[in-house]
Amino acid sequence: YPHVFALAAGLGTLVNYSSYLVIKTCGALSLKVVTMVRNIVLIVYGAVVLGEEVLPKQLIGYAIALIGFFGYTYCSAKSGGFSPLPTPSSRDKSK
Repeated sequence: YPHVFALAAGLGTLVNYSSYLVIKTCGALSLKVVTMVRNIVLIVYGAVVLGEEVLPKQLIGYAIALIGFFGYTYCSAKSGGFSPLPTPSSRDKSK
């Protein structure tokens, strides 16, 4: 099935290129936020629509990861460490 592998390689290339564009446009943190949201949607879709079983241990792991990620994002933003979206002043500095 070489056409399946070629399709997978092409889609992988598109994912990598789109990630590059997101990082270039919005920053690495925005890519991480989009990735986390995508993962949440995929997990919920798999459990609700496809009927896949999600074990309590997995739910606890997902919750810990989300709390840690969003807690870090909140604390960093509160301290002024970064902005999830580029500000006009940060865009001017990068040029």
